Amino acid sequence: MRITLLISTLAFSLNCFSAGSGTGDQNIELVEITSWDNLRIKLVNEQHSSTCVTSGKEKEIVIPKDDNNFDHFMTIALTAFTTNKKIYMWLDNDSCVTQGATRYPRPMTMALRNY
Repeated sequence: MRITLLISTLAFSLNCFSAGSGTGDQNIELVEITSWDNLRIKLVNEQHSSTCVTSGKEKEIVIPKDDNNFDHFMTIALTAFTTNKKIYMWLDNDSCVTQGATRYPRPMTMALRNY
């Protein structure tokens, strides 16, 4: 019984993490509000495996204006950009942001690194 419970718990937890990808520690090249009023963050390097990316936009992340964490993400992004600190994001592969004909990954979490 315990082994069955352990295996099912492990399978469920791995399934939860399969719907996203991490960016690794990244520097920010650009922070802007788009003409759709969304927050767009351009990373210096591309280090994620999100399935939400249109070719040529691999370094860009978009947070829609109606995201509950919009203000928090903008504060973290601007702080990282102005202080030249790195950020780490976990991207949601199941929730893409579309602007025009371009698809962008959407972060679930964002952390400011102190190095």
